Amino acid sequence: MNADKVQDSVGQACPMPIVHMAKNMRLMSAGQVLEVRADDEGAHADIPAWCEQTGNPFLGEEPSDGFFRYFVRKKA
Repeated sequence: MNADKVQDSVGQACPMPIVHMAKNMRLMSAGQVLEVRADDEGAHADIPAWCEQTGNPFLGEEPSDGFFRYFVRKKA
């Protein structure tokens, strides 16, 4: 999946991937996609939960080499 912006949170522990994701999403335009790269196990639950709380669609996750790629679309 192609993203408009990539956030590298590999090596960051909770809650930092979410903190940075929230900041990045505020700077993005509606409809744009953010890719979050994270290896923290908490991200599997935290990112979809944040999306549900904020109304930003969670588009899914993909495993990569040593981390996961999470995709979030900025709500309209």
